[in-house]
Amino acid sequence: MLGGLWARRGHRIMFDFSGPPAQVFYCGGDVDAKQRAAQLIEDLDFKPVDCGPLANARYLEALAVLWIQLAFVEGRGPGLSFHLVRHSG
Repeated sequence: MLGGLWARRGHRIMFDFSGPPAQVFYCGGDVDAKQRAAQLIEDLDFKPVDCGPLANARYLEALAVLWIQLAFVEGRGPGLSFHLVRHSG
């Protein structure tokens, strides 16, 4: 799921998120491929978040379904993004 990058009818639309860059969650079983994915995400001005092994892809897919529900079914629009926050406590 590419946080703020959305393709519709063959067109790319980039959303301007205020604040820190939108995070893009990714996972995989190949270290080199994950490094390339992280670099691509950074090249697109997003923040890559490594979500572990390929087995975690099913959780990222569920997150994508939630994003679709919030953005389109509930009408919040496609310019939203999930963000991990680490509390200092």
